[in-house]
Formats: sequence, structure tokens, C-alpha cells
Amino acid sequence: MRLDKTQWTALQEKGELDAKIAQALRLDGVVLLESVYDAGTVAELRTAFDEELARQMPKLEANRGAKRYGIYLPMAGIWAREDIAYSPLVRGALTELLGEKLACTYLAADTPLPGSEFQNAHADGYPLFPELPIALPGYAYVVDVPLVDFREDNGPLEMWGGATHLIAGQNAAEASKDVPSEFVLCPAGSLIIRDTRGWHRGTPNRSEDLRPMLAMVYQRDWYRFEAETGSPLIPIAPEAWESWSEELRHVYRFNTVSASA
Repeated sequence: MRLDKTQWTALQEKGELDAKIAQALRLDGVVLLESVYDAGTVAELRTAFDEELARQMPKLEANRGAKRYGIYLPMAGIWAREDIAYSPLVRGALTELLGEKLACTYLAADTPLPGSEFQNAHADGYPLFPELPIALPGYAYVVDVPLVDFREDNGPLEMWGGATHLIAGQNAAEASKDVPSEFVLCPAGSLIIRDTRGWHRGTPNRSEDLRPMLAMVYQRDWYRFEAETGSPLIPIAPEAWESWSEELRHVYRFNTVSASA
């Protein structure tokens, strides 16, 4: 489901946005809300990202494919702003889908550089019981924030239709050959909310600039996305933790408060 700003604003004003997002995630596995963050916020996010990438780059190898980097981010500065760490636009839907005890333990960015190639189609999460021919209700959702406009030439996400988050026990790289897909083209500062089990991949960046995208994973309290993927818990700056509401502290309660964040 794709909603432009006029559409999602109208649904929000009528109190219908949460239910609309939740239903679309159950059925389709992905929702796109266009232009959530304004140009000033996107610029701040991009500046913070560029600084963090420059800091980490000397220690990194391309870890998501040729000229494609995944980096973990500290929960500090602009990243820790409440409407970014947990957007009000997704709170109601995610609470409905994941329960009041939902948690976030993953904050990262995916960045194809110019010259990157196609990834294999894959899911970020895995079926809890792959031997069964049925899928369970969702237990983890990614919220992606493009930090540049996603265009056909700069390596946008490619996603597969057909409710692939409900297809249990399939090899996405092979099975995706028989399922239609589309590029997710959208303005910077949009929100892409997707079931971790949905099939997707990064595409070649043929532009002359980076294509960064912020990613946060919200999950049921008993599921550990970070353990399944080998990613670290999020280091949270003490000043961010102290400034947060009780609701946000609850969502990030499994992470570590660290002065080095």
C-alpha cells in the first residue's frame, strides 16, 4: 500500500491510519508513507549519516555485496529524536500487530555506493517453523527511512508482491523468479514499513552518489532480531535516554545506555 502525504494525513485526521497500516501489513507485508519528514530533517539525518559513515568506513569491508555497506548506528543526536526513533505514524499499527511489549533492538543503515550490483532476493527475518507450510502472524517489522530520493538509477529497494511474507519455507532467491516485483521509488524522508519476512533486494546504484537508508526493526518482546542476524544491541547516549518519554524507554529497554554512543 502506498499513501502520499495528502492521503495519510487525511486518514490520520479521521483516526483511521493505524487500522489501515495494520491491515495492509497483515495482507501485503509492506506500506509506504510518502514524505513523512521535511527537507530540514532529512538534511540533518543525511549529515549525521555522512559523518558516521566516514568514521566507520576505514574499518569496513563491503558487507552486503559489492560496493554495498551496512553500518550500525548509535542512538544519539538526530537519530534519537523521538519522532525518528519511533515515529508516531507507526506506533498505533505496530502496537496492534506486536502488542504493548514490543521492542526495538536494531538501528542501522544500508548504503549502496556507485557501482553496486544486484543483491539476491532475500528476507530479513526467517520463518519460526520453516518445516510447516503455513505462516504465522507477523512478529517483526522494519521501518526504513530513505535519506535521498529513491530513483530507478540510484539503487532503490526492489520488493516482491504476492504477500511473500506469508510464504513459508521457500528459498527467496529461487522462488522470486516466478513472482512479480517492483522498485520502491519514493521521496527522501518517506517511511517504508515492511514485514521482515517479505522478499526484497538492493539494486545497482548507477548514479554518482550514495543511496543511504535508515533501518529500525520493531519486534515482539520474545523475538530477538539482533540475535538471529548477529547484529549488536543499540548503544544509547545517556542524554538521549534521559530526555525520552517512558514510552520510548520501554521500546528501547533491551539496549545499552553508553557514554560512547
